[in-house]
Amino acid sequence: MATTSTRRKHDDYWKIRIRPGYDTAKVMRDKLKDRNYHVSSNMRKDLLSECLRRSNLGILSHHKLTIPELRERIKARKIDTTGFFPKLTTSSRQELLSALDQADLNPKFEHFLQLPPELRNKIYADYYAGFKMPLCAPSQPPLSHTCRQLRQESLPMFYATCKFEIRLRRTRIGPAFRMKRFMISDENVLFLHNTEPKYVATVRRLLVTFEKDPRPLADGPACRLQLGEGGDYRLQLPGPVISKDPSGDKLANDARSQAGAAVRKLVARIVARPEKGKLRREDFFELCEAIALEFKFG
Repeated sequence: MATTSTRRKHDDYWKIRIRPGYDTAKVMRDKLKDRNYHVSSNMRKDLLSECLRRSNLGILSHHKLTIPELRERIKARKIDTTGFFPKLTTSSRQELLSALDQADLNPKFEHFLQLPPELRNKIYADYYAGFKMPLCAPSQPPLSHTCRQLRQESLPMFYATCKFEIRLRRTRIGPAFRMKRFMISDENVLFLHNTEPKYVATVRRLLVTFEKDPRPLADGPACRLQLGEGGDYRLQLPGPVISKDPSGDKLANDARSQAGAAVRKLVARIVARPEKGKLRREDFFELCEAIALEFKFG
């Protein structure tokens, strides 16, 4: 799935990455050919760019169809052709394509909602599985704003399928702000407080990372947690620190061991809960607090 990388905007994950005007007509035509997206041989560059945008949006090409096939597709989809041509049987190829292209930009979900619930859930799962990277404080996906039924069906699958990243940011605290320590980022705080508890409870995959910390102690993720069915879970914490300073290693590993014990105790308490949705909002803050013990410094 082609999305932008996040730049502290909660909806960045849902934006299609498009670079209009940068490619030559030949490059765009080759890209469309590789995607099996059919276009006419004499199409202008601006129209090729529009076809590339449609392809990025997952919209099919109609250019390979004959005029009778175009008319049949319009009839099958029950597209309102008012404003495009007076009569379907006398319409030109370009008029038919324009009507279909416009209908593609305003999709309707009547047929989708007629599918069996099990199949709809499979579609939601496959769609959200396309997001391989962790999502940090994302807004809810546009699909959930389509209608109430899609929202109720798709949001639990979104939170249960995707991996969510919690970032710890180095922050000054204490009198005169002289002390420094890692705390949960403002974006994540906003995300957690704006997410309903029933959806927080469905989160299954969690990643805790440090934001822009150059110190060797913060090597890689601070914690990976995956909750399974019942009381099953997978927890991954950093290994021992090994450097040229044995005394420093002992201090670091003692802190790491203390933080690891606190994290394991918290996770054990979470998975022991009888309810199916085990996570609560306060668990995220407690988890980050436990991990921050390892990296407390002045």
